[in-house]
This record gives sequence, C-alpha cells and structure tokens, in this order.
Amino acid sequence: MPIAIVDEAVRAWVHARESMPPSPNHLALLRGINVGGRNRVPMRDLKVVCERLGWTSVGTCLQSGNIVFASSQPTDSLESSLEAAINAHFKLSIPVVSRSLVAFERILKASPLRSEARDHPSHVILYLSKNSVKGTAQQDLQCKAESGERVIRAGHEALWIDFPNGIARSKLTPKAIDAAVGSPATGRNWKTACRIMDLASSEYPQP
Repeated sequence: MPIAIVDEAVRAWVHARESMPPSPNHLALLRGINVGGRNRVPMRDLKVVCERLGWTSVGTCLQSGNIVFASSQPTDSLESSLEAAINAHFKLSIPVVSRSLVAFERILKASPLRSEARDHPSHVILYLSKNSVKGTAQQDLQCKAESGERVIRAGHEALWIDFPNGIARSKLTPKAIDAAVGSPATGRNWKTACRIMDLASSEYPQP
C-alpha cells in the first residue's frame, strides 16, 4: 500500500479519535430513589440534569440511580453539584456518592465475598459512603447481624455485607449502616454493581 494512503488513513483515524467524546471516568450512585413511589426521579430527566452540569458520555443503569459519565471535577465536587441540581430540578434532597470508575472496578475485583456472590448475587451488597468508612464499622454491625450475615470492611473505601436470607427483615438497616459507617451510605447488590461496569464499558467510544 502506498505510504500516502497509509498516512491518510492514520490521519483519518486520529481525527476520529479526537472528535469522539471522552470515555466515562466516574460513576454516581443516588440513594433511595424510585422506591415504593417515593422520591421519583426518571432516568431520562436525570441524564439531562447531569449533562447540564457539563458532564459528558452520560449513561444510566436501572431505576435505582446509577450513572456513569466523564468529568474532570474532583469527586466531592461531583457529589455536591449533582445533589444541588437534583434539589433544584426535582425538589428532592437525595444523597449522592461518587467514585472514579478505576476505584470502583478495583473495589469489585477485591471483593472478599466473590464465592457468596456466585451463589446468591442479589444478596451480596456493596456499600459506598460519602466519607471514609469508620474503622469500627465492621465490628459494630457484625454485633447486630443474624442468620449467617457477614459484614466486611474493605479498607476505608467500602463495606460488604452478605445477606444470605435476604435484606427485608435484617437488623442491618440503612439507619444502622449509616451510623456505623459514619456518613450516608448507599448499597448496590453484586448483580447491579457488575451491570454498572458493563454500562461503563458500553459507553466507551469506539473508533
């Protein structure tokens, strides 16, 4: 193939790459929306709210408020910006927890409950909190655990809980988890967490 044709193909590929939107590099998790008719936040409207913040490559997953997007803002700024925007648009006070996708993927890969997740993925819950997880969180919650429930603190970043018999009647309530962790926390089961990563991959622009 003549060099001129190769050069032209390379230039076209570079131009295509430069013209594409950036790949998602963050996620945001909303807490307590679209549950039993309360705190209704349509995903289509939420996506628009995020785009008005200047976020790009925005994608949503399920109705529980899982967003992947690209932004250069610091994480704490992302949380407060979206909380303010949701309050302004929907008149709701909704806690938002954000992480980089790199950090989220690292947390998933390091899960101490992978075998349990294979057996009952909907009952293994990852909790992420706005602030660092308190060092006493695991002990404080394990004292209240019943029916084979296991609580594992994964450093300061996350808390894993295995609810082998389901979460409905557990004493490890959102209020108890918040108190033990030290700040508002929101949970996603293993299946949802993996779907969020799949969404992030599907949102990566392809040349």
